[in-house]
Amino acid sequence: MGSFVRISICTSMLFIASLRAQDSSRAGSTAQSCGRGAAATGVQQQLFLSAGWNIVSSYVYPADPFLTEMLAEIEEHLLILKDGRGRVFWPAYGINKIVFWEKEKGYQLYVTEAETLIVDGEQLVPEEVSIDLAAGWNMISYVRSSPLAPAAALASITDYLFIVKDGEGRIYWPSQNIDQIGEMEPGKGYYCYLSQPAVLIYPPNGAESGRISTPCSRQFPAPLHFHPFRTNTGSSAILLLKTPELLDGDEIAACTADGKITGSGVVQEGEALLALWGDDEVTPLVDGARNDEPLHLLCWFSRTGSELPVQCTSLRDALESKWSLVALRFHDNAVLTGETLASARLPERAALAQNYPNPFNSSTLLLYQLPENGEIELAVYDLCGRRVRSLAAGMKAAGWYEVVWDGRSDAGTPLSSGFYWVVMRTGGLRQQIKMTLIK
Repeated sequence: MGSFVRISICTSMLFIASLRAQDSSRAGSTAQSCGRGAAATGVQQQLFLSAGWNIVSSYVYPADPFLTEMLAEIEEHLLILKDGRGRVFWPAYGINKIVFWEKEKGYQLYVTEAETLIVDGEQLVPEEVSIDLAAGWNMISYVRSSPLAPAAALASITDYLFIVKDGEGRIYWPSQNIDQIGEMEPGKGYYCYLSQPAVLIYPPNGAESGRISTPCSRQFPAPLHFHPFRTNTGSSAILLLKTPELLDGDEIAACTADGKITGSGVVQEGEALLALWGDDEVTPLVDGARNDEPLHLLCWFSRTGSELPVQCTSLRDALESKWSLVALRFHDNAVLTGETLASARLPERAALAQNYPNPFNSSTLLLYQLPENGEIELAVYDLCGRRVRSLAAGMKAAGWYEVVWDGRSDAGTPLSSGFYWVVMRTGGLRQQIKMTLIK
């Protein structure tokens, strides 16, 4: 297929399937068992796939559930398909760990161009399909032929359901009264996190959302100032922030050390909700946060139009109820809560913070603050005392600032590995920090 792929898959966990020869008996028994939950035959469902990642499922059980046959019509643009257990169907390399389509599961697939997948077979009867779910994350199918609000659709697992998210970063978080999904839709799959194992059974087709009353969910408007470098990368996390010192309409962005915005949200009634996007390993470009990569927060103040760094405190892993987190880092499928410290007060003193990360390879972030307007010089020096790069110079207003150094000289030449000093001079103050560049 000629596509560049950066996916590390342990070969011991995969096998190259000789599909019908090795698994016909297994698939045959599964296909026969699908008689339970099946209604009319000869039904067709169209799954509309966007270029990139999609999470899909079907209310039709295919007449031929083998993936090589079922996905043949989109094979030209299909790069990879995976399930919630990390198993993959990777046709370009002859790898098929999944073998056949299962009605209870959702699947995440990547297509290089927009496609329409047509599923022909038997329509499922949703109330007769039992979906066994494990504690933790599950990628589930939606086997109804009509939309339904999550509160109604997932009523059978309400006691154990913590959060649901779709492939576009929208969530249903009942304990926080947040519902960005609105309605679960035919053709889509969803991630859901359960506190303990449970069995999901959907209501019958035609059931109305209104039969289960739910309080009005909180709404978060779309950001206007901060925009993620890319969304729908196939990897995401959730960050819910309390923002006691910010005003409605202010915006928060989560950024990598090189300034790439991985997620953003608008402050609404003292909180902001961010979907954080990870790096898409299918593309050659680093277009999101890498796993365990540290992130920092920026605030855009809607009243003044200024951008300033803000601190994230009281960081908590909401899935495991851990308060021990000391730094904001990206992890796929993480659900985090925290609080921002942002004040209209000016800094009390001039200061230069230690760069982050340190040591670093391609780039590093420096933060500094000024208590009053004044001249500043911020520059990088080698161990011989030679200035190799000017990072800031001239008159600056009081406030907080950040600058990224890419490890290059003023002439744009990459510098060699070693120790470097960053020196800040302002108002008679001289402050320096030591950095380590590793190539």
